[in-house]
Amino acid sequence: RCSSASSSSRSSSSAIRRGLDQLHAQLLLNGFTHKRFLLAKLLSLAAAAADLPRAESLFLLSVPLYPASPTLANLLLRAAAASGATPGALLAFFSRLVGCHGLRPNAFSFSTLFSAIAPAGAGALPHGRALHARALAGGMLASTGESGHVMTSLVDVYAAARQLGDARKVFDEMSTKAVAAWNCMLAAYVRCGDVDAALRFFGEMPRKDAVAWTTVIGGCANAGRAAEAVELFWRMRKARVKDDAVTMVALLTACAELGDLELGRWVHARVDLEGWQRRTVLLDNAL
Repeated sequence: RCSSASSSSRSSSSAIRRGLDQLHAQLLLNGFTHKRFLLAKLLSLAAAAADLPRAESLFLLSVPLYPASPTLANLLLRAAAASGATPGALLAFFSRLVGCHGLRPNAFSFSTLFSAIAPAGAGALPHGRALHARALAGGMLASTGESGHVMTSLVDVYAAARQLGDARKVFDEMSTKAVAAWNCMLAAYVRCGDVDAALRFFGEMPRKDAVAWTTVIGGCANAGRAAEAVELFWRMRKARVKDDAVTMVALLTACAELGDLELGRWVHARVDLEGWQRRTVLLDNAL
């Protein structure tokens, strides 16, 4: 099954690239390289396909425009992020866009970069701090509507590097905190293994969605606090918050630790009743 899925994915990727080849050729043949909206559309497709060489080629068609269009430059950043570049390479790429092409980075530029480097964990920390300083200098962390996404992404960078103090400082500096920001900070406590702090923070949250409930249920289950995980699940049900496959995986982890066969059977029956949409490889393995 895995081999078939991998083959299907490669086939789909090849088809996307062939389609991009054709669209790119039409753009050049018809002399549409000056049409920014067409460049943006193709750049967006190249970014989605993680095709950085093509994205760079398309971006360079717009080089006579100085300073660089933030829209096109940000799409190129997205392509670089999707290509799996290291944090250091991404920052060098970003610096080149700013220095050579006059990019004036905006909130989207920084949130894209923070999101891209966070998975590197501690390895991203020096680069995250450098970007943090640039975002501050550029006024991207000021009390505006756009700063929320940037700061939430920055919280994730510090959390992934296990720098809880820095993550909480950025969170506390947010003038307006969206649900995503609360969830990100909650996940930071869980990721760093501070379940007690996570539970206290969870209690302070003004709105608890499925992501928040599942985060604390999973945090307790993985920390050997199975009874608390199960209790939280029933509280989630009582609050009428819809669970999902990830919640079920966390609950089954708790069931296994408690040896609660009855609850495990209830979860199994519930998943079967809900249908295949709720099934994931991880959930099937847990069952």
